[in-house]
Amino acid sequence: MAPGLALAFLLGIVDVAFVALTLEPTDRLAIMALLVGVGLMTFALGSAALYYLPGRVRPARRRARAGQALRRGALLGAGVVAVAFLSALHDLQPVTALAVLVPLAALEGVLSTRG
Repeated sequence: MAPGLALAFLLGIVDVAFVALTLEPTDRLAIMALLVGVGLMTFALGSAALYYLPGRVRPARRRARAGQALRRGALLGAGVVAVAFLSALHDLQPVTALAVLVPLAALEGVLSTRG
């Protein structure tokens, strides 16, 4: 799991660096490309934190948690990108941010109860 997360994080860094060095910051495509890189980094860091930080667990149990950590990291990355996109391109209101984040939290709740 660690090599894949490290690769995702490095791809995010390369994406952000490429966009920052080569594209105009006012272009919508540049903003989207930048947010994809930020989303990749958020996914990698969130998944790694949820997988490695909860404490010492047996290897069999850790393997079972891998899918859960990846899913939650992906939802975290998607939420960060969605809120950042809305705030960068539109005037994001707190109600709009809640309208984006609440369904993601509800999806995680539904997926967590299913096992």
